[in-house]
Amino acid sequence: MKSHLFNPSTCNSYTLFLDEILPSGPLKYFCLAGIIVRDDIYQEILVPRVNQLKQEVFGTTDVILHEKDILKARTGIYSVLQDSQKKEKYWDGVREIFSEYDFKVVGVAIDVEELKKLYVRSRKDKYEVAMKLLLENYVNFLDRCGHEDAKGSIIAEARNNYQDSEINRYYYALKHSGTLFYAGFHLRTRLNDLEIVEKNKNVIGLQIADMIPNPLNRYLSKHPQRMETGNLINLILDKAYDGCVNRPDRFGIKVIP
Repeated sequence: MKSHLFNPSTCNSYTLFLDEILPSGPLKYFCLAGIIVRDDIYQEILVPRVNQLKQEVFGTTDVILHEKDILKARTGIYSVLQDSQKKEKYWDGVREIFSEYDFKVVGVAIDVEELKKLYVRSRKDKYEVAMKLLLENYVNFLDRCGHEDAKGSIIAEARNNYQDSEINRYYYALKHSGTLFYAGFHLRTRLNDLEIVEKNKNVIGLQIADMIPNPLNRYLSKHPQRMETGNLINLILDKAYDGCVNRPDRFGIKVIP
């Protein structure tokens, strides 16, 4: 079953759900990444499908799909994944969602240490760099794939006061000043507000976005993928927005430097 994100629709609103991962050990990238989905498709198709998977595996839709807890599967409701059949059903369901449901992946991955070596005197914060590139590619998507009056919102998962305030500050500063390719006026025309939401709010879009940064970081860092996720990274890369010009490296997953 597939929805059709690019077909004509009376709905002209989209949401970018964002999650992040910081560099750690062999994973050397700061990744800010997520999914773009049309709001009617999200509410009518994607949310019911994910809740169906939750019900089938965990017996409730209240569970939060959090990668770290899912992969450990040690405590609480996540321990049902110690059952091999439940575990297989869960990961098969996740891969089905990425392969058959119509949303796009966008992200920015920054090798922070390499960036410091190349730009010794740069004082640009990784959140500013990532947000600038993400907004450009999100607005490009709205320009090319939405209606003439398409609008986009952003929902990011809350982390801590510092990280949340940095993302919030850069978002509204860029909407005012613009980016390299878009004037502030155009960003304000296309973009609604940024909302930062706690994990316990059980936002399905954020739970899908949560599945992206770790596999992406492993892929870019040339570190093995976790066995449970199988070919999920390939499905993530296949979902990368390509700017309608077959350039996912420019418009989908942007790697810096």
